[in-house]
Amino acid sequence: EFKAYVAAKEAAKADIDLWRQINAYRNQRTELYARSNGDEIYEKTDSFENSYAFLYANPVAKAYLDAELAVCRMVQELGFAVVEALGFE
Repeated sequence: EFKAYVAAKEAAKADIDLWRQINAYRNQRTELYARSNGDEIYEKTDSFENSYAFLYANPVAKAYLDAELAVCRMVQELGFAVVEALGFE
């Protein structure tokens, strides 16, 4: 999965404007999640995702964002495994 992420990232970075749009999306998404709580997150997320739907319509951007999510999930699973192995609750 990491190799797919690296390849997708390089493909996305080849288009400077697309890469800027992807990074703007990622930064704004991070801010949205950091500043929202409870039920309000769902309403704000729907509106936010609709405003960036054009990125998911672009196959290069979609491939990168999907690969990034897969790597994030993989890292999260590794973290869970470490916590479990250490006996943290």
